[in-house]
Amino acid sequence: MLLQKANAYQPQRLHDPKAAEKIDYPKYEHTWGHFVFPAALILWPRYLVDLTCRSLALVILFTWTAHADSVQIKTTSGETLDLYHQGYHALVVGIEKYDHWPMRPGAVKNARDLSWELRRLGASVRLLTDPDLQELKQALNEFTADSTSDQGLIFYFAGNTHTATSTDGRTSGWLIPKDAPNSGPAMEDLNEHAISADRIAALANQAHSRHMLLLLDAPFLADSFQVRPPVLRVVNSQSALSARQFIAAGHGDAPFTEESVFKNVLLQGLRGEADLIHDGVVSASELALFMSDRIPKITRDQLRPQYGRLWGSEDNGSDFVIRLTDDPHDLARLHVDAQPVTSTIRILNIKPRFRQAMELKPGRYHLQVSAEGHENTETWIDLAVGEDRTVAITLPKLNETISNSLGMRFVRIRPGRFLMGSPKGEPGRMHDETLHRVRLTRHFYVQHTEVTVGQFRQFVQATNYVTETEKSGGCWTAGDGRRWAQKPGTGWQDPGFARIEDNLPVTCVTWHDATAFARWLSDKEGKTYRLPTEAEWEYAGRAGVATPFASGQCLSTDEANYGGPGNAYRKCSAVFRQKRGRPIKVGGLAPNQWKLYDIHGNVSEWCRDWYGPYPTGNVADPTGPKSGFERVMRGGHWQADAANCRLAGRWRLPPKLASDAVGFRLVMVP
Repeated sequence: MLLQKANAYQPQRLHDPKAAEKIDYPKYEHTWGHFVFPAALILWPRYLVDLTCRSLALVILFTWTAHADSVQIKTTSGETLDLYHQGYHALVVGIEKYDHWPMRPGAVKNARDLSWELRRLGASVRLLTDPDLQELKQALNEFTADSTSDQGLIFYFAGNTHTATSTDGRTSGWLIPKDAPNSGPAMEDLNEHAISADRIAALANQAHSRHMLLLLDAPFLADSFQVRPPVLRVVNSQSALSARQFIAAGHGDAPFTEESVFKNVLLQGLRGEADLIHDGVVSASELALFMSDRIPKITRDQLRPQYGRLWGSEDNGSDFVIRLTDDPHDLARLHVDAQPVTSTIRILNIKPRFRQAMELKPGRYHLQVSAEGHENTETWIDLAVGEDRTVAITLPKLNETISNSLGMRFVRIRPGRFLMGSPKGEPGRMHDETLHRVRLTRHFYVQHTEVTVGQFRQFVQATNYVTETEKSGGCWTAGDGRRWAQKPGTGWQDPGFARIEDNLPVTCVTWHDATAFARWLSDKEGKTYRLPTEAEWEYAGRAGVATPFASGQCLSTDEANYGGPGNAYRKCSAVFRQKRGRPIKVGGLAPNQWKLYDIHGNVSEWCRDWYGPYPTGNVADPTGPKSGFERVMRGGHWQADAANCRLAGRWRLPPKLASDAVGFRLVMVP
C-alpha cells in the first residue's frame, strides 16, 4: 500500500502502531504557528452517482489570536522557503443543533478539539458553532477576503451535508447551516438556503493566500472537488506554488459517529504521525496518505477518506505544508465528565460560564457540580501549563426521605424562592410580618414531625442531660388557659398533662435544650442536625402556597390541634369541630403538601434565629439578626387561636425559658 511504501522511506517511528485505533484527545495548549483552513469542504466519494443525502456535524471554530510567526521550511536541497510570513489562520466550523435537519451530537466537541491542536501548532483560529446561513456566509467571506499571500489557510467543517446528481450527470454538494429547511430529497432551493461546493471552490480560488487546505469531517461529493490519489512529495521549490487541496471524511453512505474517527486520526497526523518522510513537516499529501491508510482499518472500510484539489487549482507539484512543533500551549484546557449528564457545572472563582474544553490560564479553580435530586459537590483543581485535564465527578443521588437511628424521618426540601411574611389584609396579620422575597439556595431535610418524648428520652439516657427547666424549678404553663405561670415540679417528663407517652411531642424544653439535643444527634449520626432557620421553617411549612394556612384560607381540626378560630377567623368556625385541650401524638393529622405534619398547632417550634424585624429587600438564605434577647418560635400550639397558627405568624421567647406549649423539630443539612 501507499502508506507502507512511504513508511519504508523513513526511519523507524517511535509511535504505537495501534495508536490510530485509540481515541486521542489533544494534550497540548494554546500556541501553534499560523494555520488557516479556507472555507471549503472535503470532497466525498468518487463513485457516487445517484442522489444521496448525508449528514455531517457542521463545526465552525473561529477564534483569532495574535500569532504572526513566519513559517520557514527547509527543502531537501537545503533551500529555505518562507511559505507563510504571516503564519497559519484557521476557520473551524461545527454545527450539531439543527432546526430541521438531524442533530449531530459531538460536532462542536470535534471542532474544539481540532481548534486546540491548531493553536498548539501556532495558528490563529476562529471557532464558530451552530451558525445559521447568514453567519456561515459572513464567516466564509471574511475568512477568504481578508487573507493575504503570506498566510496559510485551513478550513474544517463538521455538520450535515447533502449531495445530489442532476439528470445531466452533474454532481453537486452543499454544507447545511443550522437554519436550512429540509423539504425532501429534491432540495431544489438548497442554493438559496445552504453553501454550495461551487461557492466554496470560488471563494477558495479568490483568496489571496498561497495555500489553502480544506478538511471536511463529513461525506461529500461535488464536481468542483476533483478527487485524486495522494502522491507522496518531498518539500522543494515547487511546494511554494499555489495550492487548493482538500481531504474529506468518506463517501456518500459513510456512517455518522459522535466521536469522529476522521478527527481523531487527523489529530494524530498533526502531532507528527503523518510525517512519513520524517523531515519535521506534514504536507497535505502526507496527511492524506496517512489518513487513507488508518481510517479504513479502524472503520473496517466503512469510511474511506477522499483527497484532491479544488476545481481551478492545477496539480503543479505544490503542497500545503504544516510545520510540526513540540511547544506546549500557554493555557490549560478543562473537561468535566459529570454524572448525571444533566448536571450544572460552574467555576465559582471566575466570571465566564463553564463550557467543555474551556481554555483557562494555569492556576487553581473552584469547581461546583450540581443536579436536581443529587448531592452537590465542590472541589478545587489545579491546572498546569499545557494540561488537558478531564475531571470525573459522580453526584450521589439524594433520597426524598431519610431516617436515622432514633427513628426520626426527614423530608427533602428543594431550593427555591418564596414570599415570606403576610400581605396586608391577611386576617390576624401582625406588624412584624413584613412581606419580602427570600431565596433558599440549597436543599435541606426537615423532620416530618416534631421531636417526640421518646426521642428526647434517648438523648437524656445516653448523656445524663439535665434540662434547664429541671434546674430552674419548673415549666411555664397556662394550665386551664388562664395566665401563664411557672409551675414547680413540671418538666419534659411531666409537663402537667394527664399522661405522658413517647409519641407525644416533647415540651418544657428551652432553646438551649433543643440545640443540645441537636449537637448530640449530630455527633451520634455523623451528620449536621440543627434547628431550622425561620425562613426554612416558613418555606417548608408553606409547601408552595401563599395562603394563611397550608390548606388554604381556613384551618380545620382535621389538619391541626389548636384552640379555636378566634375573632380573626370566625368565618372558619364550621371547620373547627374539636377542642382537644392538650398536645396529641405526632403525625396523627393531615400533613401539608410536602408531607410535614403538625405545621399548625400541637406545639410551637423553636427556630434558630434571634427575633428581630424583617429586611425590606430581597434576601438569600437569611439567618436573622446576629444577636438579640428572644428566639423565634413558629406554628402556634394546642391553646392558640387560628390567627396565631398562621404560616406567617411569629412568636418569641427568651431562649432559657420553657413552656408546655413549646417543642421543636430539626433540620438535617447534607
